[in-house]
Amino acid sequence: MVKKKKEETIPREEPQEKKKKRKGSLWQDAQKSLEEAAKYIKIGYEQVSSKTEELLKPEKLAQTKEKIKTGYTTIIGRTEEARKYLKTGFETVSKRTEELSTLGRFKVDTFSLNREIAKTIGDLGGMVYQLIHEENATDIVANPKVKELVKRITGLEKKLTTLQAKEKEFKARKKA
Repeated sequence: MVKKKKEETIPREEPQEKKKKRKGSLWQDAQKSLEEAAKYIKIGYEQVSSKTEELLKPEKLAQTKEKIKTGYTTIIGRTEEARKYLKTGFETVSKRTEELSTLGRFKVDTFSLNREIAKTIGDLGGMVYQLIHEENATDIVANPKVKELVKRITGLEKKLTTLQAKEKEFKARKKA
């Protein structure tokens, strides 16, 4: 059995006139669009040209130059003002930092002296205990080691008093 080929259908061709008409309308539409675009470009160019001409007039240039000069002067003035405020602020911060640093040193030195006094008093107490219990000493005040520790404690207490007086004086000057 022989198979029959399916007949291929050939698309029907449109009449030549219809094609021309269609091509013509597309062409005309494109041409109209281009003409409109050209018209808008021309209008935009004219507007830009007129604005440019207006801005390039000597009186407009002088006004623009004056506005720039005024703006520059204002900016420089404000910059100088800001610089003064910053300088004052930095000086204040520097002065305050120095004051706090000095007060901190007083506190550290005071703490250090108090600690040394406490340690020396502890050593004195240990020595007195040793003299009483182990050596059965009756005249503790006459012992040279005890005298040395008492003398050292007295010296440290004088240093502490002097340091505290300096701190009070510094605080009084700071408030004034």
